[in-house]
Amino acid sequence: MVITEREFFLLVERYGLSPRQRELVGHLLCGRLEDRELAGLMGVARSTVQEQFNRIFKKMHARSRTEIMHKFVSEAQLINSDSKNA
Repeated sequence: MVITEREFFLLVERYGLSPRQRELVGHLLCGRLEDRELAGLMGVARSTVQEQFNRIFKKMHARSRTEIMHKFVSEAQLINSDSKNA
């Protein structure tokens, strides 16, 4: 399933993600999984990527990047079904 921009931003807001965290999750959902690649794309150190993911894990009550992706996809489906039923 593809997540729409609207669903993405609703979930980012729901979880209280910062602009940098939003950028990381966006890259993650596009299949960019390696710290080195993410750090290069964002112009930060690998340790910064890891620190930001640790903060995202806490905010989303997730234990892995896979769980972050799963939450975004499954919750986007709920948003989508709720908007169809309204």
